Amino acid sequence: DTSLAEFVPKLSGRAHAGMASIASNTLRLVQPHLDKTEGPIVCVGHSLGGGVAQLLALFLTNARPDREVTCVAYEPPGAVVDPTTAEAMDAFCLSSVLADDLVPRAGVPQLFQLRDACVDGLCKSKVPKWRVLASLAARFPIGENLLYSVEDAAFPEAQSLSEACSKLLTDEAREDLRAPQVLCLPGKIVHFVRDKQRKRDVSAFAAPRDHFNHIVVSSTIMADHFPWRVERAISDAMYWGQIYPWRAEPKVVRASEDI
Repeated sequence: DTSLAEFVPKLSGRAHAGMASIASNTLRLVQPHLDKTEGPIVCVGHSLGGGVAQLLALFLTNARPDREVTCVAYEPPGAVVDPTTAEAMDAFCLSSVLADDLVPRAGVPQLFQLRDACVDGLCKSKVPKWRVLASLAARFPIGENLLYSVEDAAFPEAQSLSEACSKLLTDEAREDLRAPQVLCLPGKIVHFVRDKQRKRDVSAFAAPRDHFNHIVVSSTIMADHFPWRVERAISDAMYWGQIYPWRAEPKVVRASEDI
């Protein structure tokens, strides 16, 4: 991460260094064209482009205070700006997150949590590796009770091994990653969730930022990031929201229409 003041002296807080650098370069490219136009400015992007669009909008609110600047980001990365800056961007930034999409949840702390969970599972597994992998790959898990529980005699040893492995990985990590800067999704967030049985049945919720502090491992963790799936989900949410208006908050239905 890097200080936002490196790009805009008036700004405090921190941001993802790569995305902030791209947004700053983009700002220099679009400034001459903005001199020839009037009216509101809308920044739009998907995935990494969504994160860049959010930071570009932040820079434009300072570079062009006379213009109305808004941003719509589809499935942006989960590590864009610090929490204080993220909250300040609620005024002009709107983000969409589909179901269990990995990208809006991925940050250094979240990846460390996933790593520790994987190590814990390996240490506490009481079946061969092939069976664990087969259970993950199968449409319906082929086995239960894959891990030692607290009732099992071998659990204390497995727990000690898990804690020792996690400590070793933490000690060997780069010093700057042992206590990483917490970066998160900026702006207001609309979470689109599909019904497990009726796939075309989508609900939209206004979600708090901390709802995406953990990675959700599911069969759609990658597919939920594809832009055509996001577009389909937003269209379905608008359809069902109009038919069953009580199933979504009016402000969220309006946000869905804006997206």
